[in-house]
Amino acid sequence: MGIRYIRSDIGVTLRKIGLFNFSFGVNQEISVKLVDISSRGILVATNIKLPINKQVSLTIRFADFKEFEIPSKVMRKTNGAVIIYGIKFDKVNNKLADKLLATQRKLSFT
Repeated sequence: MGIRYIRSDIGVTLRKIGLFNFSFGVNQEISVKLVDISSRGILVATNIKLPINKQVSLTIRFADFKEFEIPSKVMRKTNGAVIIYGIKFDKVNNKLADKLLATQRKLSFT
């Protein structure tokens, strides 16, 4: 079991991957709201509809402008006023885990 971090200082954008996701002249990156994050995956909130098992690329940006580009897959969703997606990274990202731990300022236990 990994440590899940609840952070408000991290920006996340999502880009769909696949043959039919072309849109010329339009930025395909979608800003999403971070719910929580670990070295293995992320929970995000958005009103954009994504299919389960969809390959996506996540860009995770820290306050010091350090970025991680992470290939991932949509694993689950929870419907509500805003849709919450559970997205699994294609592989464990130890550098991201180190950065999360090094920049964690406030502990929150849920």
